[in-house]
Amino acid sequence: MGEFWFEVQTPTEVVAGDGSTLIGMLKPGRRYRAVNRDDHWVTVPGPDKTFGFVPITGITVLPDTSTEPLDPPEAPTTEPGSGAGTSQGTTTNGLAVASMVFGILWLAFVGSLVAVVLGHVSLRQIDRSEGRQDGRVFAVVGLALGYLGLAVFVVLAAFTVVNQEGEAVSRPLLPDRELSLVGITSEMVRFVEAPDGTAVLFNGGGSVSMTFNTSGGPVYGNFGVALGGKDDAGNAYVVIYEGELVGTYDAETGSLEGTVVITGEAPSGFEAVIPNETIWDGAVVVGSGGCAESGIQCAFGATQPDVDVYWEMPLPADAIDPAYVASLD
Repeated sequence: MGEFWFEVQTPTEVVAGDGSTLIGMLKPGRRYRAVNRDDHWVTVPGPDKTFGFVPITGITVLPDTSTEPLDPPEAPTTEPGSGAGTSQGTTTNGLAVASMVFGILWLAFVGSLVAVVLGHVSLRQIDRSEGRQDGRVFAVVGLALGYLGLAVFVVLAAFTVVNQEGEAVSRPLLPDRELSLVGITSEMVRFVEAPDGTAVLFNGGGSVSMTFNTSGGPVYGNFGVALGGKDDAGNAYVVIYEGELVGTYDAETGSLEGTVVITGEAPSGFEAVIPNETIWDGAVVVGSGGCAESGIQCAFGATQPDVDVYWEMPLPADAIDPAYVASLD
């Protein structure tokens, strides 16, 4: 749009192109000439062949046929201590202020998110205002607080997830308890009958004991088992095996593992499938149902496949971590 005439309803400031220097004032009841306008500002002639800018809101466009004398903008008055030519009309971007406020409030991370969004929007508006808006400091502070709040939220959320997952697999036993457990063992062993190599199953059971500290570390124990079976001719045999356990207990996972040295002879005419020294592994199991309240179940893993050993020892109730029990629900 080219030149046109307008008037203002209230005293209106005219600012320079930098948006911060006041170069004139428009007063109601007078007519002024504009050389251009956009969606936000009206361009008017200023002193010394310069141009000034007036907010388009608050002006009234007059008919193009107006021939009344036009009044130039009046020079601004300088108040003591304000500094000559300093604009009193530069506006502070409201979104920038809101960004800082929400950044301070945090509001369980929601405020931080709003602060970040408003901070970026307000900076974009300030950049596009060509100096007619300020508040950049508020926007930057709001962004800093917003991102800090989001970072804190992410850390807290991650800690909560890790903590919850940690509880689910947390140590089943309370730390620093010396436990001496006694239980039962049930075993099945296949013996190879010489000379034809027929496999014969022997079953039996006995007792097992184990000592360790619930904070982790070495495990010691022993077991004894009586195995009974018959050969193809119906002859009954009983075999006694004993073993000494040496291993470790992992407090965080509740796992047990180590080696066992086994002593005992196979029945006459048979070859034993249990080596003299083999490995064993197991784990603390709370609420297994095998014992009154809880138990340790240890699977005896041999280097040869025909061995199946099950150990069970009750745990004292005051050694079980209540948080672990709660995580099982």
